[in-house]
Amino acid sequence: MLNITLTICLALLLITMVFVIIRIIRGPRVLDRFMSIDAIAICIIGTMIILSIRWQTSYFIDLILVFSLLNFIGFVAFAFYVNRTYSKEDFKLPKGGKHE
Repeated sequence: MLNITLTICLALLLITMVFVIIRIIRGPRVLDRFMSIDAIAICIIGTMIILSIRWQTSYFIDLILVFSLLNFIGFVAFAFYVNRTYSKEDFKLPKGGKHE
């Protein structure tokens, strides 16, 4: 039963990654693309956790922690860069309130 659940979770993560990659390609703004890259990193972390459970090993725990920390530091650094580079008008949605 656990293998079926883990397989379903892996399939859902794969589907999520496909949609997020579409958002990376189509994203009209830099922030949309960066949030998508962050979502991909979170899906990769989830995949590593599921594989660690499936293979019944704890070797991935250090890798998961390091990857999560690097993802967080990268996100904070990019947010700091965007805050200094772009104006507030760059973050507003178009008049219709929707993306392209």
